[in-house]
Parts: sequence; structure tokens; C-alpha cells
Amino acid sequence: MQTTQINPILFKDLAKFQPKQIEAWTLLQNENIKYLLYGGAAGGGKSYFLRWAAVGLGLYYHAKYGIRNIPIGLFSEDYPTLKDRQLLKIKNEFPDYLGRIKESRDEGLVFKANEQYGGFVILLRNLDDPSKYASTEFAAELVEELTKNPRETFDDLRFRLRHPGINDVKFVAATNPGGIGHAFVKKLWIKKDPHNPDPEEKSFYFLPAYLYDNEVLKGTGYEKQLDALPEHKRKAYRDGSWDIFAGQTFDEWTDRQHTVRPFKIPDEWTRYMAMDWGVNKPFSVGWYAQNPDGRTFLYRELYMNGDGFHEKFKVPLTPQRLARVITGINTKSKEDIRYCVSDPAMWNDAVTGKSVRHASTSGESVAERMIKNGVPMIKADNDRLNGLERYRQALALAPDGRPWYQVFTTCYDTIRTIPSLVYNERGNIEDVNTDGDDHCYDRDRYYFMSRPAAPPKLKPPPINKIQRALVQHHAKYLNKQDALYATDNW
Repeated sequence: MQTTQINPILFKDLAKFQPKQIEAWTLLQNENIKYLLYGGAAGGGKSYFLRWAAVGLGLYYHAKYGIRNIPIGLFSEDYPTLKDRQLLKIKNEFPDYLGRIKESRDEGLVFKANEQYGGFVILLRNLDDPSKYASTEFAAELVEELTKNPRETFDDLRFRLRHPGINDVKFVAATNPGGIGHAFVKKLWIKKDPHNPDPEEKSFYFLPAYLYDNEVLKGTGYEKQLDALPEHKRKAYRDGSWDIFAGQTFDEWTDRQHTVRPFKIPDEWTRYMAMDWGVNKPFSVGWYAQNPDGRTFLYRELYMNGDGFHEKFKVPLTPQRLARVITGINTKSKEDIRYCVSDPAMWNDAVTGKSVRHASTSGESVAERMIKNGVPMIKADNDRLNGLERYRQALALAPDGRPWYQVFTTCYDTIRTIPSLVYNERGNIEDVNTDGDDHCYDRDRYYFMSRPAAPPKLKPPPINKIQRALVQHHAKYLNKQDALYATDNW
């Protein structure tokens, strides 16, 4: 076995990075960048960069901190992908003097660097079940095709990104547009959420990768292969577009056509509401107005996690609290809501075993408790395939050249998530993948599937002090949206 020494300063020569990969590696050494997304078009050399960046970070941490046996995670979506894209390539590319691949009961499958280079360990893992790594700490995490994983996977990995003595841990993702995680990746790295920014927002950095960044593919004809793809796949794989991509459900959506600046809604227009319930996952409430021509405008949304319902009072989401917020907002804005069509799961009976969290022990459903608190609810039709078709009809253009459904630019989460939805690849391929951020979609779908039905008008019950504070807080949240988006800086 060779015993050639490696000078960490000469790592780029060892890795043989191309110019865009050198740029990515330089960014990783910037202490202000903690989360690096290196993504875009196919063929940009992203997988190669990940495995060599794992080596570089192992050498870098050992040289900087003098810490040995540093754990670094290299992740793919499943084992076949890990084997084809990383494991076999590591065997061929990494020199014997650097270390070797081994497998043990304690460490699993790893690349173990030799002791003269700090003995760092690259743990080769798949993401079929991220909870398996609950007790593992990683000084760095490098993830392939991040958009093929839900937001929960990123959150699990983020929780484990820590190591004693290292204050510049790194998360690196390489990915193409599309997949169930497209929405959250775009939100964190590319088109950031202006009214609910990530606490570490300034440490996220996006470096686009393009086909022509990879000199290895020049002259191979690969670009012509991508040119021959259908438009949306071509946009994703050749151009790295984050707005139009392969697998997109609603490729007819465009912000230019389907969004509109807020305006005063005439009093005579009919108003409705729709709701998708959620506690551990986000809930979504929408306010809709329909003009005499039949065009619908989404003019307000409330979208947040139930477990973070009110950060000041630290109160969880309950049907009564949400109902008081809704009725308080409607009363304050003097809006006459015809009905609120709601998630069918909200009507389940808690006693039958088909319970929804926070359902009453007396057997009252979430919907029944909200009705008692003044929300005029009706049960939604949950026909998913017909609902998707109705959604498409709403996105279609009317004779005047504008779509039947338009969204106020203040409704950020709807605008963010609808064009990011993808088809279900493993289940019903004609349906939306429900592992994605589909809460605004489900809410809209319930609305489009509803028919006018006038439930009895309900007088909201009186509210106490803390309930009034909840109403004021969430009304302030919506007013903050209006003020922010009115500036058009989002």
C-alpha cells in the first residue's frame, strides 16, 4: 500500500475539481455559509463533488481542529442509488493510500481514512428511514437529490448536524429541480419565505449547476439528448429551471397569470372559506371571493403548524381556538362567509376509533366543535381525481384570457406550493404525491369540489381575554402579510 502524504492545501489537486466545483468548495470554507445547495441541471458534476467534498471536509476539520475520527455523512435516497452513484465510484476514484471502505456492526458501511489523515469516517447512508440515525452526530452532511425527500427528512438531518469542538458544521445538498421536496428546497434556498424566514436564513446559499459546467460531457452528445426531451423535462434537466420541472402536476401555473395584486373586493361578491386541518403538519385556511362571472379569487390565507399556533402564549391548536381566530377575523373585517368547506377528516367521530387529534372525548368531531364556535362548516367531497381535474379547470384561461382562479400576491404559501406539487410515482400516478406540501392544494380542492349550500348563519359566542389576544395576533399576522407583499419585494 502506498504511504504518500496528503497536504490539505493541495486537496483540490487530489480531487481534480472543475471550475464550478472549485467555486462550491471555496464557498464551503466560508464560515458564513452553513447550508450549501449545489443544484440545477443534470450532468453538472454534483455527485462527484459530494463525495470529494466529504473527503475535503474530513481533511479540513482535522487540520483546523486537530480532532480525529470525525464522522461525516454521505446520503442517498435509497441503497441502490447509494451503491450506483457513490459506493462504486468511491472504490474506483479514492486512492488506496487515503483509506478504504469497510463494514462493521457498530459503524455500518463507511469509508475509513487512514490514521495519518485524521482517521475521519464517511458514513455511507440511505434515507429510507432517517430516524435510524437519531443518536448519530455528523460534523458534515452531504445529501444527494435532496428534493426526492420530504421536509421531515431535512429536519431530521439538521437536528443531527453537530459535533463537539467543531463550530462550522456543514450541510451540502446536490439536487435537480422536482420531486416531493421541491417546495421546501426552493423555499429555503432559492425563493425564500419573506414573512416566515428560517432562523438561519443568512447561512443558506444556492450555487446553480449547469450542464456546461461539466467539461467531461463536452463533445459526448449528452446535451443533444437533453434537447430531445419534452419541454418540461428539458427545462429541468438541461436548464435547471426551478419554475418548470419534470413531474410537475400543475405546469399550467404561472405567477404572471395566476397571481394578482390585492384589490378591494366588492361587497356583492360571494365569499367562501375552505380548510385543510393539521396539527403536526401545517393547517391551511383560505378565504375566497367569487365574482358574477364565476372567477374565484383567493384573497387571504392562514397557514402554519398547529404546534406553533401562538408563540407568545405557547398554546397548541384546538378546534375552539382556531374557530375563535377565524370568527374574530371575519367579524373584524365585516365579511359574510357563505360557508367553510372542510377536510373530511375533521368530521370523524372520536369514539369510533376514526379520531382526529384534539377530538372531544364525548365523541364530538373537530368540525362539530368548530361549528359550535361560529364557523359555518360543511364537509368536503374528497374525490381526489375529480378534484384534481376541477383544479385544472380552475387554472385554465377564461375567454377574456385570464384564468378562472387567481391568487392575491399576499397568499405566499399558496403561490409557493401549488406549482411545486409533483405526481405520485409509486401510488396512483394520476394523483398528487401527498408526501409533498399539499395543504394549500387540498384546501383549494375542497373549495372547487363544493357546491353552494347555505348553512344557517351562526352567531359567534363571546370570547375571553386570551381568545381575543389570539384573534389580534393572527389578524396582525395577516396584516403583516398584506403590508409586506404590497411592497412587491417578496
